Amino acid sequence: MPGRGGAGGRLQGLRGLGGGVDLVEAWRRVYPYGEAACAVLGYVSPEGRGLDGVEYLLDTARAGGDRPIALNLDIGLQIQTERVLRRVSAGLGAGRGCFVVMDVRSGAVSAMANWPAWDPARFYATDRERLGNRSLRADVEPAGLLAALAWASGGAAPADLAAWAWRPLGPDVRVWGPWSGSALRRLGIGAKALETLWRFRLGQATGVDLPGEETGALPALAAEADLPLDKTGVRVSPLQMLAAFSALLDGGVLHRPRIAAETPDAPARVPGEVVRPLAGLFADRGGMVLGARVREGIRGTSRRDTWRLSLLGCWPPGAPRVAYVMVLDGIAPASEALLPPWPELGRIARYAAELPADETLSATGGANGPPAAAPRRMPDLRGKSFRVALRMLQSTRLQIRIEGRGRIADQAPRPGAPLEGVRVCRLVGGEGGR
Repeated sequence: MPGRGGAGGRLQGLRGLGGGVDLVEAWRRVYPYGEAACAVLGYVSPEGRGLDGVEYLLDTARAGGDRPIALNLDIGLQIQTERVLRRVSAGLGAGRGCFVVMDVRSGAVSAMANWPAWDPARFYATDRERLGNRSLRADVEPAGLLAALAWASGGAAPADLAAWAWRPLGPDVRVWGPWSGSALRRLGIGAKALETLWRFRLGQATGVDLPGEETGALPALAAEADLPLDKTGVRVSPLQMLAAFSALLDGGVLHRPRIAAETPDAPARVPGEVVRPLAGLFADRGGMVLGARVREGIRGTSRRDTWRLSLLGCWPPGAPRVAYVMVLDGIAPASEALLPPWPELGRIARYAAELPADETLSATGGANGPPAAAPRRMPDLRGKSFRVALRMLQSTRLQIRIEGRGRIADQAPRPGAPLEGVRVCRLVGGEGGR
């Protein structure tokens, strides 16, 4: 079978056998990083035709000639993001989820993780429901983001703001933010707020360069009365939430989320009177900023046994460079009271904020190549950027903890230490480390 094992010499030997031996060439797609970014990459038919994700994009691009596509994904960050999503999903008992990281200034998506993951080389052995990209599925009730946009549209007075905490909004919704419970109940979505949601492209496709994006739902703009936040009928995708939130952080510039580096941006601007109140509200916050826990199931029935958690955050405080969204489905009732996993999410955001804007990953492997073998001893990472260190450690399966910023000044384990039995690595940057 050509292409399997040490095929070169054995293939020549088979050719020398003469009659009675037929050699049939077979085409096979190889994914050197296994399940990494499976829902983004997609999969191909037995004939090699792209059926979903970047594979579909490759087919489209190659209609004009055979050439690689450079992706904005960072493979080291992608792998770490998937590990965090897997741990958080297991800890909360989530059945499905996604975790997306994006540059707020350009729309470049540096990581897009989905759970559960699957092997793109054996997609046919995976349940069809799992093959889709969760971040493109528009069935999320974005209560946290709705509260922010309704407030910016004049729904609540600044005096109602308090410390960030989980606030109840009826029996089925909890909102993370600075609003008191009474303020949340007064906030509503009327004609002005609906226009704001429309300007932020909620309930509309973001234009991401991936197939299968859903649009969601937004009530008609001619609302006669304010709709309570938990009864608006607004349904959006995690990626729509992230694009709108990033616009709030970038002065009202709404960027198109981009997987491929060559995909042109198509920025739009949201009016300043909407953005200014929120810019001051979020300016000095890092980590988790907005969130919601919504009881899943059909309203008005007894099917209310699981929760959906959605979280939005950014880094660094003051002048955010990256924003992220995490959505987890099917969280068991016993997990409903658990604190959100924002320390884990914050670490990923800090990794992403260190990424230079001019480095990309080739969809065909490119200069990054396949994953290297895991080192047996701890490499010397002092003086290196977090990006380089992350790449060097990506095959070790260590849980990496970052402190500070800038280049690495200290590390644990120490350089040269054996990695057998080690599970956690600590990296300390030269700026602000402890």
